[in-house]
Amino acid sequence: MEALKKRRSIRVFEPGRAVEREKIDQMIEAAQFAPSARNGRPWHFVVIEDRDKLNHIAEKNPSTGMLRGAPLAILVCAVTELSPSFWTGHCGAATQNLLLSAHEMGI
Repeated sequence: MEALKKRRSIRVFEPGRAVEREKIDQMIEAAQFAPSARNGRPWHFVVIEDRDKLNHIAEKNPSTGMLRGAPLAILVCAVTELSPSFWTGHCGAATQNLLLSAHEMGI
């Protein structure tokens, strides 16, 4: 309950703060433990750490401006054929696990 109550959306990041590979792997592992119908697990995760790519995404999509200062982004993708009716919920659950894991690690 503590993680649920204290988790916040962060849009301003500490300059130069990198996220260790071990923590990135742990966040993705947490995401993979999310529930999915028939264990379809329709998700794939793409870690983006390249500064030029993060800036490009922020430039092209107005709702991603926070990426200009972020050390990385984890893009959650879906193979919709694995769960045609429920992939959005499955990827949402995976994203929530990822975010709660990040919070727990102080990211």
